[in-house]
Amino acid sequence: MSMSLTLFAQQTQYTMAYALIFAVVLLGVLVVAIPRPRKTAYGSDEEERQAMKDREKNKVKAKNKKNRKKRDKQRRKASKKTLRG
Repeated sequence: MSMSLTLFAQQTQYTMAYALIFAVVLLGVLVVAIPRPRKTAYGSDEEERQAMKDREKNKVKAKNKKNRKKRDKQRRKASKKTLRG
């Protein structure tokens, strides 16, 4: 009786190991097989220039927003200090 349970447990472990190996290999194949998103194709040079301008504007806006948040945080911290002491 215990011999059959031991064999069953070993078979289950082998099955789980093979399932794990299969899952890792499958994920590897998916990573290699599925292409990455590519750069957007533009119809004309004008569209490409406009998209580049928009990207630059967004970068500047994001940088300004980050600096504004940082400045506001420093102001709040300084005002807390003045209220305490």
